[in-house]
Amino acid sequence: PGKLVHSVPGEVVLAMFGFCDIRHFTSLTEVLQEKVVQLVNGIARHVHEAVKDFHGSPNKSIGDAFFIVWKPTEDRSLHQTANAALGSFIRIIREIGESPELATWAQRQDLQDRIPGYRVNMGFGLHF
Repeated sequence: PGKLVHSVPGEVVLAMFGFCDIRHFTSLTEVLQEKVVQLVNGIARHVHEAVKDFHGSPNKSIGDAFFIVWKPTEDRSLHQTANAALGSFIRIIREIGESPELATWAQRQDLQDRIPGYRVNMGFGLHF
Protein backbone atom coordinates (compact mmCIF):
# COMPACT_ATOMS: atom_id res chain seq x y z
CA PRO A 1 0.00 0.00 0.00
CA GLY A 2 1.18 3.48 -0.85
CA LYS A 3 3.83 2.30 -3.33
CA LEU A 4 3.70 2.94 -7.06
CA VAL A 5 3.97 -0.32 -9.00
CA HIS A 6 4.99 0.43 -12.58
CA SER A 7 4.11 -3.03 -13.88
CA VAL A 8 0.43 -2.67 -12.94
CA PRO A 9 -1.61 -0.62 -15.43
CA GLY A 10 -3.35 2.42 -14.04
CA GLU A 11 -6.93 3.51 -14.45
CA VAL A 12 -8.10 6.79 -15.94
CA VAL A 13 -10.50 8.59 -13.63
CA LEU A 14 -12.51 11.52 -14.96
CA ALA A 15 -13.14 14.02 -12.20
CA MET A 16 -12.94 17.65 -11.23
CA PHE A 17 -10.28 18.38 -8.62
CA GLY A 18 -10.58 21.52 -6.56
CA PHE A 19 -8.26 23.30 -4.21
CA CYS A 20 -9.01 26.27 -2.01
CA ASP A 21 -6.99 28.01 0.65
CA ILE A 22 -7.45 30.68 3.26
CA ARG A 23 -5.63 33.88 2.32
CA HIS A 24 -3.30 35.62 4.82
CA PHE A 25 -3.04 32.39 6.80
CA THR A 26 0.44 33.06 8.16
CA SER A 27 -0.62 36.43 9.57
CA LEU A 28 -3.84 34.93 10.93
CA THR A 29 -1.87 32.24 12.72
CA GLU A 30 0.61 34.72 14.17
CA VAL A 31 -2.18 36.94 15.52
CA LEU A 32 -4.72 34.33 16.61
CA GLN A 33 -2.25 31.65 17.77
CA GLU A 34 -4.19 28.53 18.87
CA LYS A 35 -7.52 30.29 18.21
CA VAL A 36 -6.83 30.09 14.47
CA VAL A 37 -8.26 26.55 14.64
CA GLN A 38 -11.67 27.98 15.54
CA LEU A 39 -11.56 30.29 12.53
CA VAL A 40 -10.46 27.46 10.23
CA ASN A 41 -13.26 25.24 11.54
CA GLY A 42 -15.78 28.01 10.85
CA ILE A 43 -14.56 28.31 7.28
CA ALA A 44 -14.43 24.51 6.90
CA ARG A 45 -18.13 24.24 7.76
CA HIS A 46 -18.98 26.46 4.78
CA VAL A 47 -16.58 24.61 2.47
CA HIS A 48 -17.73 21.12 3.42
CA GLU A 49 -21.47 21.89 3.37
CA ALA A 50 -21.34 23.61 -0.01
CA VAL A 51 -19.22 20.87 -1.55
CA LYS A 52 -21.48 18.09 -0.24
CA ASP A 53 -24.62 19.92 -1.40
CA PHE A 54 -23.08 20.11 -4.89
CA HIS A 55 -22.26 16.37 -4.99
CA GLY A 56 -18.56 16.71 -4.18
CA SER A 57 -16.33 15.10 -1.61
CA PRO A 58 -14.15 17.19 0.69
CA ASN A 59 -11.14 14.93 0.46
CA LYS A 60 -8.46 16.49 2.62
CA SER A 61 -7.91 19.53 4.81
CA ILE A 62 -4.39 20.60 5.70
CA GLY A 63 -3.98 23.80 7.70
CA ASP A 64 -5.32 26.53 5.45
CA ALA A 65 -6.07 24.33 2.43
CA PHE A 66 -8.89 22.06 1.29
CA PHE A 67 -8.66 19.45 -1.46
CA ILE A 68 -11.99 18.51 -3.05
CA VAL A 69 -13.15 16.01 -5.69
CA TRP A 70 -16.29 15.87 -7.85
CA LYS A 71 -16.82 12.74 -9.93
CA PRO A 72 -19.38 12.26 -12.68
CA THR A 73 -21.93 9.48 -12.22
CA GLU A 74 -24.42 7.72 -14.46
CA ASP A 75 -26.93 10.43 -13.49
CA ARG A 76 -24.50 13.39 -13.67
CA SER A 77 -22.42 14.12 -16.79
CA LEU A 78 -18.93 15.59 -16.74
CA HIS A 79 -20.42 18.93 -17.82
CA GLN A 80 -22.91 18.83 -14.93
CA THR A 81 -20.11 17.83 -12.58
CA ALA A 82 -18.02 20.81 -13.68
CA ASN A 83 -21.01 23.11 -13.12
CA ALA A 84 -21.49 21.61 -9.66
CA ALA A 85 -17.84 22.25 -8.79
CA LEU A 86 -18.13 25.88 -9.89
CA GLY A 87 -21.42 26.19 -8.01
CA SER A 88 -19.71 24.96 -4.85
CA PHE A 89 -17.00 27.59 -5.11
CA ILE A 90 -19.48 30.38 -5.84
CA ARG A 91 -21.55 29.37 -2.81
CA ILE A 92 -18.45 29.25 -0.57
CA ILE A 93 -17.44 32.75 -1.67
CA ARG A 94 -20.96 34.07 -1.03
CA GLU A 95 -21.41 32.38 2.34
CA ILE A 96 -18.01 33.40 3.65
CA GLY A 97 -18.74 36.98 2.67
CA GLU A 98 -22.16 36.91 4.37
CA SER A 99 -21.23 34.97 7.53
CA PRO A 100 -21.71 36.98 10.75
CA GLU A 101 -19.44 34.53 12.58
CA LEU A 102 -16.58 35.06 10.15
CA ALA A 103 -17.18 38.82 10.07
CA THR A 104 -16.74 38.87 13.85
CA TRP A 105 -13.35 37.19 13.46
CA ALA A 106 -12.33 39.58 10.69
CA GLN A 107 -13.31 42.66 12.69
CA ARG A 108 -11.02 41.82 15.61
CA GLN A 109 -8.85 44.83 16.30
CA ASP A 110 -5.65 42.76 16.47
CA LEU A 111 -6.32 41.40 12.97
CA GLN A 112 -7.25 44.83 11.62
CA ASP A 113 -4.04 46.26 13.09
CA ARG A 114 -2.00 43.54 11.40
CA ILE A 115 -3.96 43.40 8.09
CA PRO A 116 -5.84 46.71 7.63
CA GLY A 117 -9.23 46.15 5.98
CA TYR A 118 -8.98 42.39 6.55
CA ARG A 119 -11.93 40.20 5.67
CA VAL A 120 -12.00 36.43 5.37
CA ASN A 121 -10.95 35.58 1.85
CA MET A 122 -10.04 32.42 -0.04
CA GLY A 123 -8.27 31.47 -3.25
CA PHE A 124 -9.58 28.73 -5.54
CA GLY A 125 -8.30 26.41 -8.23
CA LEU A 126 -10.22 23.88 -10.30
CA HIS A 127 -8.70 21.20 -12.54
CA PHE A 128 -10.03 18.49 -14.82
